[in-house]
Parts: sequence; structure tokens; C-alpha cells
Amino acid sequence: MDSYQYYGTDDLYLASFIKFLKPGGQIGIVVPGFTQEFETPPAHFTRARANGGTFWADECWCFHSAAWWQRHWSKLSVIKDVEAEYQPDAVPDWIRYEKACEEAKTLIFPSEAETLEEDGGRYIALVRVTGRRKE
Repeated sequence: MDSYQYYGTDDLYLASFIKFLKPGGQIGIVVPGFTQEFETPPAHFTRARANGGTFWADECWCFHSAAWWQRHWSKLSVIKDVEAEYQPDAVPDWIRYEKACEEAKTLIFPSEAETLEEDGGRYIALVRVTGRRKE
């Protein structure tokens, strides 16, 4: 959970991982992503939040758009029927989750709710990617 984007952006990872699926088997991920690719993070990603942190860290460079994930998986010979799309209403759910964890004091890292709210879906999204192992 909340990890594939950190290693799955490697060009070779899916090809090594998909061998654990039977031919025709389906694979799917949901990862934090962006609605568009950019060269410089938007200002509200790097601005200090009330909790003292910022949303942006170098690890965020592994967040990508649905179009990026579509290309990334589709270029491989081991997978077919690749689809990548944004999850509707995912960011409001993400905000509710962050706030609930914040209230329960169960967050390991500072809450992202402030940045998610400020962003309003302009850049931050959750991306669902699915495909099937070729026969």
C-alpha cells in the first residue's frame, strides 16, 4: 500500500513482477499522481504548511499522470489491455482519510490535507492503472 510509485516507475519492474501472474491474469494499482507532468513543482507544493512541513519532497518526482502510466506500461511486451485513469472523487476521500488519521493521531508523517485542499484537484490525483499479462 502506498508504495508502487516508488519502485514501479523503473522501466524493468513490471516485467519482472508480472511473471507471478498467470497468462491473462489482471494486475492493477492505484497510486498518488498528478493531473499533468511538470518541470517545476507548483508553488503551493513547496510552501510551508501550518504543521511546519511542505508537501513536496524529492520522492514526489515518482508521481506521474495517467497518460505517463499508460505509456509506461503499454511499451512493455508482457502486458496488454492497459488502461490508466484518474479515480473520481478520490482526493476528497484522501482528505477525509488524512483528517481522520490526524484526529486519531495515527499519522506517521505530517498530514497532507492542507495541501490537498489548497490544490483542489488542479495537480494532485489518484491514478488507477490496470492491464493483463499476455498469453
